[in-house]
Amino acid sequence: MKRLSVALLFALLLAACQSAPPVPENKYYRLQNSPATPATSPLLKAEVTVLPFKAEGLYSERAMVFAGDGGRQLQQYHYHHWFYTPAQLVQQFLAVQLRQAGLSNTVQASERLDETQYIVSGRVIHFERIAAQNKALVKLELRLEKKGKRLWQQTYSAEEAMAENSIPAFVLATESALQRITNEFVAHLRTARLD
Repeated sequence: MKRLSVALLFALLLAACQSAPPVPENKYYRLQNSPATPATSPLLKAEVTVLPFKAEGLYSERAMVFAGDGGRQLQQYHYHHWFYTPAQLVQQFLAVQLRQAGLSNTVQASERLDETQYIVSGRVIHFERIAAQNKALVKLELRLEKKGKRLWQQTYSAEEAMAENSIPAFVLATESALQRITNEFVAHLRTARLD
């Protein structure tokens, strides 16, 4: 009798293990710059270095973040992650976008301050999905310096509607928001006195 109940218990446990749903796979996303022809007349004639951006809290991690409860509550997706932290993604993305937008013919991302004449740096303030409104929100503080002297600093924000309710659509909307911010930053610099 005891053997029969142990065998029955084992059979039930085995059946429960076989019917468990599979564990979802972790998925990783990166930003991609859309191909564009660089502007014909660059604003700056010297090389520009984009330094790593600062980011605090959830934005210093790789997990994707979404805002709920009217934007007061932030949560991380469990199985969806950025390939790098948002600060690294923004740095790499902006280096290409700033060149394409005509800031300079030579724009590079670098981990350290070197002898470059112009430096772009900044801070990630928002980098999330607004779930209720199905859009991406990117807010960055951007700064341009020349040999340690601040020439420009401003906070830029862009919201981009998602084409559909999916993580890949969120990634595309984030790319579009970053492109809008880049173009606005370069447009402001074109009208500013940078000496």
